[in-house]
Amino acid sequence: MLNNENLFQKGIVQKIICVLLFLLFFVRIINIEADIPQTYLVDYSSTDEGIYANLALNLQNWGTLMHPLKVSGISLKHNPQIILDIIGNLIVYIFMFIFGDNYYGFRLGVVFVAFLTIIFIFLSIRNLKKVHKIKNYYLEILVYFFLM
Repeated sequence: MLNNENLFQKGIVQKIICVLLFLLFFVRIINIEADIPQTYLVDYSSTDEGIYANLALNLQNWGTLMHPLKVSGISLKHNPQIILDIIGNLIVYIFMFIFGDNYYGFRLGVVFVAFLTIIFIFLSIRNLKKVHKIKNYYLEILVYFFLM
């Protein structure tokens, strides 16, 4: 029979937490379009998501980084984070190019980056444990707990 010490030393709790994290990501990918209206992204007006990928939406919908009103001479005010988030806009545009003009393509890039972040955190913890010769899993369990 396993006691608490053996559970932590053998990494059983750590493996369970990792499996739960992966399941959460896959559930998010499957249900990524569960809360959307049935329209195209050209009509997207959500202030909490659309504002962060404004350049990607402009490039996808109008073929230019600037909104057509700005090109025609009407000046639009932009917040600096809209222009400066080049990597985020590029990731959103790539996934919209692959998956199409829909909310799945719009949101999947962010889920992909979050998944890569989890993988990098996992590899960093494993490397730190190897370098410092740590044998218990308390640090990993604590980090994974806060990631959930």
